[in-house]
Amino acid sequence: DSVIEIRRVDPDRTRRQRAAVRTQPLRTTSRRDVDGSPREVGIALLTPADETEALEFRARGGDDVTAWFTLRSIPPPLLESLTLTLHPPAYTGRTTHTLAEGVGDIQALIGTRVEVLATINQRIREATLTHANQSPLPAHLAADGRTLDAEFTISSPGVTNWFLTLIDQDGLSTPRPAQFELRALADRVPNVEIVSPPGNIRATPGAE
Repeated sequence: DSVIEIRRVDPDRTRRQRAAVRTQPLRTTSRRDVDGSPREVGIALLTPADETEALEFRARGGDDVTAWFTLRSIPPPLLESLTLTLHPPAYTGRTTHTLAEGVGDIQALIGTRVEVLATINQRIREATLTHANQSPLPAHLAADGRTLDAEFTISSPGVTNWFLTLIDQDGLSTPRPAQFELRALADRVPNVEIVSPPGNIRATPGAE
C-alpha cells in the first residue's frame, strides 16, 4: 500500500534522523494531466501542530520511495497596532479627532476623511484598503515594510465595513482579514420648532 511518512524537524536539524517517523495512508483519487489524460494520484492532509513547527514528508509505495520534502507553516501578516484620525467636513466646524489606539470601528458624518496608520507583525510586500464595498485603495508602505498609511473619505450613508488586505513577502495574504464597522451618518437639515409664542400674536409698535 502507498503511504506518506512524516517526521517532525527538530530545531537542531542535526538530530532530524532520530525524529520519530509516523505513517499515514494515501487516499487514491483520479486527476487529469495537462493533456487531459487521467492519472491516479495519492492525497494526504498534513497539518503542522503550530506555526513554529516544520514537518518533513515523503511518499512510499512498494519498494519505491521519494526524497524528503519540508513543510513549514508561515504566520500570516496581522495588524499589530492601528490608529485612526477623523477629519470632519470643513463646513461643520468640528475639529480633527484621533480614536484610541486599536479602535477600528468608525461612526462619522458623510464627507469625513479617515486617515489610517497601522503597524504589521512582519514585513509585507503590499497592502490595500477596502471600504463600503468600494474598489480597493492602495496603501503606502514605509521603508521598514511594517508600517503603512492610507486614507479614504466616507461617501454614502449606512452601515458597512472596512478592512486592510495584507500581502506578505511570499505573496500570501490572510484569508479572513480583520473587519471593522463603518457607520456613515447623513447630516440632516435642522428641524426648527418655535415653542414661544405658541402661535400668531398681535402687538403694537414697540411692544416687548
